[in-house]
Amino acid sequence: MTIQSLIDALPPEGGIIHLPAGDFSAESPIVMRDNVILCGEGPPTIIPRVVGNGAARHFGFGLRDLIVDGAHNAGYGIDWRNVTNGSIDHVIARNVTYGLVLDYLAYYNDINFLFVDASQVAVE
Repeated sequence: MTIQSLIDALPPEGGIIHLPAGDFSAESPIVMRDNVILCGEGPPTIIPRVVGNGAARHFGFGLRDLIVDGAHNAGYGIDWRNVTNGSIDHVIARNVTYGLVLDYLAYYNDINFLFVDASQVAVE
């Protein structure tokens, strides 16, 4: 079962997905969904990059206690464009060209302890 299939299986109101320690970075990029929080077990939990769903707005998406690794999917580590009321807490973005991408539509987000190891810096 993939992380995306766990997200897709949540009820319409969303939920919290607790990910065990492990390297999931070879999976396809994770597509955000409203009111979903991915919680890892710290650095032993490694996920692929996180992307939005086209031009759709995303409400309440969160990442906690994990590593976002772009080694298998170069580009943006965390594409936070169009995210409202989201949260990033104790997250590392590594092996990416751009660590975190924000735009003027990213409102009321709570970003704490984000470490980015990227080859370039990008803010839209």
